[in-house]
Amino acid sequence: MVSEETGLPAEFDDFKRSLERTLMETLPTKRWFGKKSSRIVSVSLRDWCTLSVEGAIYIYAFVDVETDENTLESYFIPLVTANDLERPSRDPHSIRGKLGSWILVDLVEAPYRSVALLEWLAKGGTLKTEHGRISFNSLGLNPHDTLFFKENISTGGVEQSNVSIFFDKKYFMKQYRHLAYGVNPDLEVPEFLTHVAHFEGTPEPLGYAAYDSDRGEALLFAVFEYVENSGDGWTHFTRMLNQNMGQQSRDSLLEDCSQLGYLTAKMHLALSRSMGDPRFDPEPASNRDVEEWRHTYEITLKATMQSCKKALHTDSTHKPLLEKLLKSTARLEGLVADSNLHILLQLTKIRVHGDYHLGQVLKTNKGYIIVDFEGEPLKSLEERRKKGFALKDVAGMLRSISYAANYTLISKRVSHNAVQGWVNQARSRFIDSYWNAVKTLRIVPSEKHDLINLLRVFEAEKALYEVRYELENRPEWVHIPLLALLQLR
Repeated sequence: MVSEETGLPAEFDDFKRSLERTLMETLPTKRWFGKKSSRIVSVSLRDWCTLSVEGAIYIYAFVDVETDENTLESYFIPLVTANDLERPSRDPHSIRGKLGSWILVDLVEAPYRSVALLEWLAKGGTLKTEHGRISFNSLGLNPHDTLFFKENISTGGVEQSNVSIFFDKKYFMKQYRHLAYGVNPDLEVPEFLTHVAHFEGTPEPLGYAAYDSDRGEALLFAVFEYVENSGDGWTHFTRMLNQNMGQQSRDSLLEDCSQLGYLTAKMHLALSRSMGDPRFDPEPASNRDVEEWRHTYEITLKATMQSCKKALHTDSTHKPLLEKLLKSTARLEGLVADSNLHILLQLTKIRVHGDYHLGQVLKTNKGYIIVDFEGEPLKSLEERRKKGFALKDVAGMLRSISYAANYTLISKRVSHNAVQGWVNQARSRFIDSYWNAVKTLRIVPSEKHDLINLLRVFEAEKALYEVRYELENRPEWVHIPLLALLQLR
C-alpha cells in the first residue's frame, strides 16, 4: 500500500545540498537535459515529497536549473531507495545519493520499484508535496493487472528526451524529466486519436500522473498500452541501410516508405475530422496563419544563425560548414518568397504530430505505429498545441529518411550520387502514398506540384531547427542538417 506520510532523517538538509551538487555535474550528460550548450550556474531543490511503498522510500524532487544564458528550467528527478541493488550502475554519471541509512538512486536504475506507481495510477489518488500536489489518474488502467508485474520489467529510451519503463510487454510508462507546465500534447493527442477518432495507429493512453503547483500543471508519468514491435523506424532504416544497399534491402525499405506515407495520411485523416471538440476541429487557414508561419521561419532562421555563430568558437570540426551556412542566409531568406506561400490559404489547419521522424514510429509485424506526440522539445507547450499545416509532419518524415541515408551511407563512403539517388526514390514513394490517400482533402494543395514546392520550404524550416537541436544535444551530428541546407536550392 502507499503512504505519503514518511518522516525525513535529520540529514535531509545535507542530502539536499549533496543532490544539488550532484545534479550540477550529471545533468549536462543526460539526453533529457535541454541546455547542453550552456553552463549550469545553480541547481536548487524547489519542491519535494516522500512516500513509502512496500518498504521502499521514494523522494520526488523538483529542481530549478539556472544557466549562464539567464534561463531557468525545471526538472523532475524521481529517486528511490535501493539498498538491495545488486550491482553498481554502469553509468559513471548516474544520479545517486545517501540519506541517513538510505541509498537513493534514480528510478530508472531500479525499474522494479515502478510497479507500485503503476498500481497507484490504476487506483487514482493524490500525493501532497511541500508546495503542491501530485495527482494519479486512470484512463482505463486495470488495477488487477498491475498486481502481477513483479518481474519482466525493463527500461528503454534512457538516451531519449524522456525515460521509458516496460511492464511485461503489456504496458509502458513514460517519465517526463523536463517539466513543461500546461496541457501536454503527448497525452492529449493520443487520447483523442484512440478514444475519440478511433485511430488504431498509436498506442492507447491508460493513465497519467501530473504535478500541480503555483506554476501550473506538468505531466510526470503516462502509461500506454504496449504494442509488440522490433524497434523504432530509425533503428530499422539504419540497420537495413548498413547492409550495403543490396537490392532486397533497397526494395524492402522503399516499401516501408510507402507504408509510412499511408500511415501518415491516416493519422492526418483522423486529425482532420470535425468531432465537436474545439481543441481538434479543423479550421480554415487565414492570412494571419500564413504570416505567422513566415514569421516562424524567419525567427527559426535567425536563431539558427545565432547558434552557428556561437558554435564557431567551440566547434572546430564543423567550422567550414558553419561558415558556409552563415554566408547562405540571404538564399535561405529567399526560399520563402519563391515558394508561393499564398497557396496555404487554400488549406485547413489541423493538430499535427509536430516532431515527426523515424524515431517516432515503431516497426510491427503489421507495419508501423506512431508514438511520441510531445512536439519539438525546444518549443513551448502553447506552440506545440497550435493547429498548423499537415505539411509540417510530411516534411519532418522526409527529412528523417534523408537523415538516415546520409548518416549510414556516408559513413560507409558511398558516393553522394548513390545516397541522393536512393533518397529521391524513397521520397517519391512516401509522397505518392501520402498524396493518393489525402489528395481530395483540404489539408494539401489541390495540385501535386504545389505540394512539392511547398515541402521544400517546410523541409528548410525543419533542417534549420535540426541544426539548433544538434548543436544543443548532439554536435557530432550537426553536419547532416548543415549539408542539407547547403544543398537546398
